[in-house]
Amino acid sequence: MPSLSLPPLPPLPSAGQIEALEQELNRHAPGLKVLRAPGELEKLSNDFHGYSPVLRKLLAGCRGQLVACPSSVQEVMAVAGACGRHGVPLTVRGAGTGNYGQCVPLAGGVVLEMTGLHRLRSVDGITGVVDAEAGCLLAELDRQLLPHGRALRLAPSTYRT
Repeated sequence: MPSLSLPPLPPLPSAGQIEALEQELNRHAPGLKVLRAPGELEKLSNDFHGYSPVLRKLLAGCRGQLVACPSSVQEVMAVAGACGRHGVPLTVRGAGTGNYGQCVPLAGGVVLEMTGLHRLRSVDGITGVVDAEAGCLLAELDRQLLPHGRALRLAPSTYRT
C-alpha cells in the first residue's frame, strides 16, 4: 500500500497575525465569543476522523490557533473579513460529526464554530422551502418546523448531534 501524506502546507500564521486579528475582532465584534485554551482548540479542530488510522496519522497536530463562536451573520462576516485582511486561514466547523477531517484546520488559523447560528429563519407555507441558519441541528430544526405543519423527511445518524 502506498504511503499517504499531505501536500506541503503553508506556514502557520504568526502570533502577530493572530493577535492583530483578535484585536480587530474585539473592536468590530465585541460580543463575539473567542476561545484560545489549548483543550478547546484541540477539541474544536477535530471531527471523528480518528476512526481512520490513515487520517489520524495524516492530520495529527493540525489545529486552529483561535476559535470564533459567532451567534449572528454579522459576526461571521466580521471573522471572515478579518481573516482575509490578516492573511489567516479560516476553517468552518459545524457540529464536528464528519468522519473525514472536513473541519480540521490544515494550516492553523481560525476555526469558525457555527453552532451558535441555530435559528429557523423562515418557512414558505406553500412550497415548504426552509431557510435555517448554518448551525441548526436537524432534530432542533424538525422541532421548530412542527408549528408550521412541516417535518423533515430525512434522519441521518447525526440527526440529534
